[in-house]
Amino acid sequence: GPVNEFCNWTAARRYRFIVDPGLTASPATAVTTNGSSVREVTLNWGTVLAGQTITASCVTDAGAAVLPTIGVSPSSAVTNQDGKASFTITTSGLRLIAASGPAPSGRCTFRAHAGSVNTAVVEVQGQRIAPTLNVNPSSVNVPNSGSTEVDRVVVVGTRSPAEGGVTIDASCTAQAPATVSLDGSAAGSTQSGSKVTNASGEVTFRVLSQNLVTLPPTNAPLVRCLFKLRQLTATYEYVAQGRQITPSVSLSVNPVTQTGTTAFTATLSPAYPGFDIVPVCDPAQNIPQVTVQETSATTNASGQQTFNVTVPQLVITDPNPSVQPSALCRLRAGGVGGTGTLTFRTGNVCAMTLSPFPPGCGEPVN
Repeated sequence: GPVNEFCNWTAARRYRFIVDPGLTASPATAVTTNGSSVREVTLNWGTVLAGQTITASCVTDAGAAVLPTIGVSPSSAVTNQDGKASFTITTSGLRLIAASGPAPSGRCTFRAHAGSVNTAVVEVQGQRIAPTLNVNPSSVNVPNSGSTEVDRVVVVGTRSPAEGGVTIDASCTAQAPATVSLDGSAAGSTQSGSKVTNASGEVTFRVLSQNLVTLPPTNAPLVRCLFKLRQLTATYEYVAQGRQITPSVSLSVNPVTQTGTTAFTATLSPAYPGFDIVPVCDPAQNIPQVTVQETSATTNASGQQTFNVTVPQLVITDPNPSVQPSALCRLRAGGVGGTGTLTFRTGNVCAMTLSPFPPGCGEPVN
């Protein structure tokens, strides 16, 4: 029929209409993960519109700390006999680690022509996450004896949610005289490193803390390591706690009953390696001075250090029986704690009840 019935046309006319069909994308769900996702776009009209061009374009929403990458291929496609065309949406950076702010997002829009009002829109919706860290173990103590170091493999894992492929930074400090080594590095007062989490969202660091036992007045040292996700400020710690000790010293020989050189062992309690037990001998009375020399530089893992004591003389002959010889040595660790006292069995033969009475003692005293 005529377009306008009030027009008197004298001949047949042909009219061209601009068609603005509706569009639908299938599946209609939003893209929420990185990678490639296929969408089939259909032109909706009263009849199939084959051979028509559909254009595609994508944009990202501003505001996120890091913008995602959103692309679509091809940028245009011709509909098939069913009025459909396929497109592949490719995304990356949809998982954003940030303490605040919007999640990465955007959309891809499909049109039948440049001036089209009707469109099909596929939303791209990422996720902003701020995982916490779990540190295992979070703290350890130096052993009660046997070692002044702690060697631990510390597992650091992302939680809520677990996240693979993110960087965890580690920073360690040691209070003197302690030192720390991170993943086999040379021991020092500070260490740092970083690792990328595995598929389970975890990394491991080997922390070797040494020299964790001290004597007064040095306070108990400690080693502290802080771990954090590189994009966040929150830190999580591992602590190796040291000890301050005031040890006692016991001796394997006491008293010394023979002249010459005698070996003996001094034992530290609590027993730790690496300490020097220092001997101090009082001036000997009426006999040559005794001497004590170490034969091992420091205590071993059992807290033991070996020495030699040299005694030139133990017994004298003095007609005055009141004259008595004496000697005494003391051994302590660092000048603190209980003292190991090394005594000597000495004597004056003239004060002893001997028969016959020793020459040089004069007449026996009744």
